Amino acid sequence: TQSTWGEVSVVTHTTHMGREDKERDQDRERDRDRDGDKDRDRNRNTERSRGSSRSHDREDRDRDRNRERRREYERGRDRDRGRDRDIETKRERSDDSEDEKDHRRRRSDPKSDEHPAEALKAAPDYDPPALNNPPKEMPNFGTSGALTAETNTVNGVVVKYNEPGDAVTPTVKWRLYMFKNDAYQETMHIHRQSSYLFGRERKVADIPTDHPSCSNQHAVIQFRRVRKDGEETAKIRPYIIDLESTNGTFVNGERIESSRYVELFERDMIKLGTSSRDYVLLNENSVE
Repeated sequence: TQSTWGEVSVVTHTTHMGREDKERDQDRERDRDRDGDKDRDRNRNTERSRGSSRSHDREDRDRDRNRERRREYERGRDRDRGRDRDIETKRERSDDSEDEKDHRRRRSDPKSDEHPAEALKAAPDYDPPALNNPPKEMPNFGTSGALTAETNTVNGVVVKYNEPGDAVTPTVKWRLYMFKNDAYQETMHIHRQSSYLFGRERKVADIPTDHPSCSNQHAVIQFRRVRKDGEETAKIRPYIIDLESTNGTFVNGERIESSRYVELFERDMIKLGTSSRDYVLLNENSVE
């Protein structure tokens, strides 16, 4: 009986130890699984941080690339500004050189601006008219002599018009009112100099005309001191001359003859080519 109870005790103890070993193995397995999950989480976090780092690196590269593009753009714009300044400086030097040449020419030849009548009197074969029967002075509507062989150069452009000897700056404040398709556009004051050139060549035109039917140098409004028959003194009057334009100059709807002065009067309407713009001539004394 004692032997039997001893065997039972041994078997029970062995069974209990086997159960403890199994539980211990299960705990170790759970610990290994838990450690594996931690390692996977750690690897996942490492991958995320690497991905975030790569994203930051990419953003930094894009930022540097954009910054370099901006720098290149600024450098190009500075080069363009410098090129424009050089062109403007050369143009100003050219203008100054032309002005200096004209000044030297006038100083060396003071008779170049002399009135034609004075030049005629200075001629050796001049025969003055009889004092008891002086000829009447007639209005000068003949060929103006504007399109002569002598040329002027302004801003690198040859101007084919030369002012006559009786050119003068007006004392009355004349104005041109510009209309387009019968709608008022602007007012231009034309009393500050003796002549005003219409044309598409903006380097020389006083009143630019961009319509394709207008010539580069189309027409000129010229103020002249002229004494008509029956007048005691000469008066300053506005005239217009067409510079052999392709499509003509019109005064009050009628085309004027090229290269000849035509007197303008208050409220006359000027039209150039087939442009839709009309210019109405008024002065400070005009009644609205």
